[in-house]
Amino acid sequence: MDPQSNASDLVRLWQGQNPINQAQMRRFHDELIQYLENPEATLFVRGRPIDRRKTFVTDNGLLIAPTDNSPAWWAHKMVSTPNSVIDFKRIPTHMFDTGRDGFNTINRNGYYVAHIIAAKIGTADFTQWSREDAVARFVCNIHPINHFYVPMEHRNLGENPEFILAAARLAEEMYGETWNEFVEFAGDSGLQYLINLTNKPSQTFAPSIPRQSQRAPVLPSASGRVEYSSTRLHFKAKFIEPLGWDDSFRVHTPFGIFEFTKRQFYETFPKIVVSDSYRIGGNYHGATLHFKASAFLIFE
Repeated sequence: MDPQSNASDLVRLWQGQNPINQAQMRRFHDELIQYLENPEATLFVRGRPIDRRKTFVTDNGLLIAPTDNSPAWWAHKMVSTPNSVIDFKRIPTHMFDTGRDGFNTINRNGYYVAHIIAAKIGTADFTQWSREDAVARFVCNIHPINHFYVPMEHRNLGENPEFILAAARLAEEMYGETWNEFVEFAGDSGLQYLINLTNKPSQTFAPSIPRQSQRAPVLPSASGRVEYSSTRLHFKAKFIEPLGWDDSFRVHTPFGIFEFTKRQFYETFPKIVVSDSYRIGGNYHGATLHFKASAFLIFE
């Protein structure tokens, strides 16, 4: 295997050595969503070595369990084993815990598990996280759709932007809507991480990730109306849900400015309001959503 070969071809080859089909990935994804529906679910996130094998309770009631990369090894085992029992309460937090129950990890089979969106984004101080932040960190840490597998002798390529972008493009191609839902759970920071990778000078290709709008991400209004910017029409629960029914919010996008009252949003997009992406992950966006919301396009 020549590490100088085309990055996309090599990532496809590595993934093919550790195949996970659409149905397997969707089963893991759906069970992960079900786990997150419990507001008291422990969230396993990358953290300091000194904090591993411990669970912390933040001031806002989040249960945080810091880990090394062992949850990624566990996730591969769960998603690639037919009829596995995916018990999120048994996620290992330390590599030395993966030997239990005859656990044979992908790492022990000669592969390094790399992440597409980094498992550690933003402040390391989990006492400052919202639940949305913590869920994004947890999902990026554990979700196998965010992992790709690199032979140990070439593990440095797992940190190479070109190989990460190749893995992102392949994940989008292989898993479609599941990938899109994962990116929504990964939140603004996760999407921005991918956008930043596409702007690296060494880039030779990029997945279908929109470039960032040049507007400020949140624009406070003197009228109390919420305004924020996004690369596409993007509904963010952290801004919308505190509003009264007749309070309005604006979303600045490359396609124009869209304005809704909370009531209009709920009445026009009832399926979005009850979707897992919005209700649990706090985010919902789509590449063509602005067409469906054309009646709310405003002109100033």
